[in-house]
Amino acid sequence: DLKRSLSAATRIQSAARSWQYQRELCQRKSRARELELEKRATATTTIQAMTRSWMCRRKMLQRREEAHQVQVVVTRTASAVAIQSMIRSWKSRRVYLQRLEQDRHIKDEREAIAATTIQTMARSWQCQSQLSKRIMDAWEFDLSRK
Repeated sequence: DLKRSLSAATRIQSAARSWQYQRELCQRKSRARELELEKRATATTTIQAMTRSWMCRRKMLQRREEAHQVQVVVTRTASAVAIQSMIRSWKSRRVYLQRLEQDRHIKDEREAIAATTIQTMARSWQCQSQLSKRIMDAWEFDLSRK
């Protein structure tokens, strides 16, 4: 009976140890799976972060390039506007000076016409005066002869 009891106790202990080891093995496998999942999740998160970072840098470079292109266009536009303004100013100045010259020419012509008119009137008056004097002299001569 003692042998049987020892044998039964040994089998019970063996079964208990087997069950305990199987439970520990399942727990270890479960923990290993959890660690693997955590590792994969960490790797996935790292890959996603690196991808987002790369995309962000690429978008930032793109925006920087676009801003540079806009700045170039703005600078060129400002330069073109400045050149156009200078040309319009030069043309306006040239037209103004031409008009001044034309006005001076017209004034000189008017003064010449006015001087000619005054001279003509003065000569006409002088002629009429001399003619009147001659007519008076001739009339007086005719009167004195009669």
